[in-house]
Amino acid sequence: MAQEPGQALDFCLEETDSPDGRRWHVLINRRTATPHLPEPAHDLLTEAVAHDVPSGGCAVLRKP
Repeated sequence: MAQEPGQALDFCLEETDSPDGRRWHVLINRRTATPHLPEPAHDLLTEAVAHDVPSGGCAVLRKP
């Protein structure tokens, strides 16, 4: 998510690649709102399908 200059960072997204081609998105939500993901993804922290990242929550999503 793009941030305007001078705004505090309240949502963090980092994409990580492994040497064998696996990919993950690491998300940390510091907003009060719960953003919905564009498409459901497998969360490696909860071992469940994630549809959103709750306020104050985090997720590590496996990417195809």
